Amino acid sequence: MLAAPRVGGVVAQSGSFFQVRHDDSESGFPFFGRISRSVQAVLDMREAEHPLVVGMTCGALEENAANNRDMANALGRAGHDVRYREVADLHNYTAWRDALDPTLTDVLRTVWSSEGASG
Repeated sequence: MLAAPRVGGVVAQSGSFFQVRHDDSESGFPFFGRISRSVQAVLDMREAEHPLVVGMTCGALEENAANNRDMANALGRAGHDVRYREVADLHNYTAWRDALDPTLTDVLRTVWSSEGASG
């Protein structure tokens, strides 16, 4: 029987990690409570059961920047290998394009080299 494949890394660009303290303007959104509680559970996590290589990018000038910084810090504290980068832009295609490389390639290179070393 083959073992189930495991995720080794993830990349998130301009994540919407809503928090009550940063996102008053979104608090009227129908699913805000559910999302913010889920985000808070991740922020409160103390140890990752399966640490991942996490690439995160965000525009330094976008509304989501504080949430992304908080999430990157929390994931790092829990034991994930976090590579967080901000670009001098907003929540737009230009920022995502400019941050994709080297973030995605760095995560893939790390995950693939780890798999080769263990398999």
